[in-house]
Amino acid sequence: MKINVRHTILVLFSAVLFSCENEEIPSNTLFVKEISDPTFYKDLFEYENGYLVKFNRLFGERIETTTQFQYSGHQLSRVEIKRDQGLEQIIELSYGENGFRKEEKATTKQNGDITEIRVGLFSYKDGMIKSIKYSYEGVDHKATETVFEWINGNITQMDFYLIDGEYTYLTSSRTMTYDDKRNFSNQDIGFIYRVMSGEETIVSKNNVIEEFEDVGDLIINRGRYNFTYNNEGYPIGYIQTVGSQEYNPVQINYK
Repeated sequence: MKINVRHTILVLFSAVLFSCENEEIPSNTLFVKEISDPTFYKDLFEYENGYLVKFNRLFGERIETTTQFQYSGHQLSRVEIKRDQGLEQIIELSYGENGFRKEEKATTKQNGDITEIRVGLFSYKDGMIKSIKYSYEGVDHKATETVFEWINGNITQMDFYLIDGEYTYLTSSRTMTYDDKRNFSNQDIGFIYRVMSGEETIVSKNNVIEEFEDVGDLIINRGRYNFTYNNEGYPIGYIQTVGSQEYNPVQINYK
């Protein structure tokens, strides 16, 4: 049995994001409580007053990841991630006057010792994230930048750059296509941070149904997703296909 968990993460997860990153929660919102491949893994979500406060990822009976979310008013301010084998990450968020994220500081620890500090600085155009520039401490890692393109509230392209002094190099690009249904994340930015490899596409307006990555002359098929939906337009499951490989069906349940 085989499942590509990284691509599962990518599916999960506009001018106004659902916690707005500071907006009230619409009354007709459904909240995902479980995402699972019943033969392999299970993601569990807990809420208070409509806000995501805890996330667990289980493989069988083993809790592989536990994430706690803290808020200041309606804004997500701190995320604490603990994974097995002593790996931890603390993410601290600050916001600009427009209510959007301004800075993201991620401190990674192994067995209590800091191994890396990553600081992301956000810039916007017309209320949409235009780029995130990352700098690093504690590791020999050059600065990077991710640049976003949007269509109809969805991130359709991400370009990844390496910054080496006065020179900037494009290292890869990803392109995404979407369905026209509601994203199960409700565009809540907490879903970006529930594991350490989250991505901004998780809170696009709709759901990614196909993704390609361009690395130099190599085009990589990162997966296609065949969704099923409930009457409210939320996805209730999908099957991922990469090339000729079809993975186990994934179920999405709501409260």
